[in-house]
Amino acid sequence: MKKIFSVMAAFVLGAFVMTSCSSDDNNDSNPVNPQTGGTLAVAKNKADAVKLTFPEGSDVKEVIADEGGNFEALISQDLYDRLNGGVASARALKDIPAGYVFVTGKYTVDGTTYVFEGFLRVTVEKNTDGTADVTVTTTEGEPVVEETVQVETQGEAKGLTSDICRGWTIVNTTFDYYEYDANGMEKNHYQGNFTVPEEARSLVYMQDWLKREHDTEIDADFSKKVEIKSVAFNQFGKFTINFLNEASIGTWSWKDEAAGKLEYNWEDESMDNDFETGVAHVEMQKGYLVLTLSGQVKQKERSNMTYRVDVQFVLAEDK
Repeated sequence: MKKIFSVMAAFVLGAFVMTSCSSDDNNDSNPVNPQTGGTLAVAKNKADAVKLTFPEGSDVKEVIADEGGNFEALISQDLYDRLNGGVASARALKDIPAGYVFVTGKYTVDGTTYVFEGFLRVTVEKNTDGTADVTVTTTEGEPVVEETVQVETQGEAKGLTSDICRGWTIVNTTFDYYEYDANGMEKNHYQGNFTVPEEARSLVYMQDWLKREHDTEIDADFSKKVEIKSVAFNQFGKFTINFLNEASIGTWSWKDEAAGKLEYNWEDESMDNDFETGVAHVEMQKGYLVLTLSGQVKQKERSNMTYRVDVQFVLAEDK
């Protein structure tokens, strides 16, 4: 049983990177109604969103300032070490270039300068040919990189793309754990329904609940992450999961936007589970983002029983 809920923890940490259940599975305690809501207002930093791609060999390889006020920067390990780890590095995809590391955090804008909180200042002077002259300095003004880079901004987005591309915080988490006998008949069903936002985001609280109610545990590596602070999508094809002291970054693209299905590629090697790539489902309900998912049926260790874990997250815009 303890091993089973290590898999459940992988679902919790993966948040939106799974395969969905029907919206009919909504629990009555969720703070939304099942009817689909309207389009949200434009994300707070939509006009500032930009992607900068630096020349080969630069200490800064890529910078994204997204719609929700978050930055993601792919920088050399040497630069990260030189800056004394001003922000926590992030777990990222397998294909991250050797010698580079992702960092992420919040940003503000001062004229043409993006101020990456506690880390770097990036001044962007756009040219007419799709490039920009970019100067990167430390927050104290020490020069880091000065390059002419490729610039990608965003066109107008509508519907789900516009709605989901922003930052989110979890306000409700519901999971269901099912066990089946050798004939596929359901034998056990446990449900966890965390409707208080502080509990819905807290891996420590879920760990304590599992121990108290079912004498089982979340794997220690997961509970050490303590809390899921926020998640975010951006139109440049990245998503981020921010934990209390670290982050994970992956990529996404639409499989069927009209049906709310997106494909994702995400890796966290410590998970050792089947949910690192696949198809996820998203749905807007009364201004909330609802992420519902169903795990694969898997064989229990040293048993003829099988099991499945289903999880639903309800998220509010991180303002």
